[in-house]
Amino acid sequence: MLAGLTATQSAEIQTVSLKYMGITILAKVHQRGSETQANMTRAALHAAFNFGTKSDYDHTRMGEKRFHLNQNPVSLTKKNTAAERSTVRVLTHEELYELWHNLPEAPWVGLIGVQMIRFLIATAGQRPKQRLTAKWQDYDLHRRCVTIMNHKRNGKSLPHVVPLTPKAISILEEVRTYTSGYPWPFTVSHEAHLNPNSLTKILARWYEYRLQQHQNSPTAFTKPDRFRTPPCSRRSLI
Repeated sequence: MLAGLTATQSAEIQTVSLKYMGITILAKVHQRGSETQANMTRAALHAAFNFGTKSDYDHTRMGEKRFHLNQNPVSLTKKNTAAERSTVRVLTHEELYELWHNLPEAPWVGLIGVQMIRFLIATAGQRPKQRLTAKWQDYDLHRRCVTIMNHKRNGKSLPHVVPLTPKAISILEEVRTYTSGYPWPFTVSHEAHLNPNSLTKILARWYEYRLQQHQNSPTAFTKPDRFRTPPCSRRSLI
């Protein structure tokens, strides 16, 4: 797909940009339903050509490689702004209750995966990746908290202490029966913690299970939806 584009000089891409970028590259990403990825790809291409365009008029780079660009060809392509609009959907109390109590019944969903979903709910929707990468040594069950290192853009890391609810503590104590010998609470091996993508697969399997159980098709939801759950609903599960 990119062979013709990479073999083309930057100055010549202006005449074929709509063919290669607007149709071949971005359209293929769009066709598979990855609207956000299409915007990210467009942004990366736009930044690359923007660098080339400005470099040609940078007097501090005289004698260096020139790109001979008159404009940024990617600016002609359309950005799908609707794909990046934040959703306001939250799970209803019924959806949350059903997920919490009936998730173990879904096929091909293991105990660790179930407890990970419950743990994320019990900790008020903290970021999944931070929960998955936290090791046993980061948890202090006596003080009822977990210390997470937040990595900032300037390269520094700051400790972030998160309190744990009684329900979260009970989940950890149950999980410890199976994973106390591993570095991470939510894992099935010594090699790595659960992959964040596994949460998506668990929810997909849960949705398929719900389709089989309900006469009316239930509304699908994703990881971010689950974290936008009202606190009153979370308390009702404990």
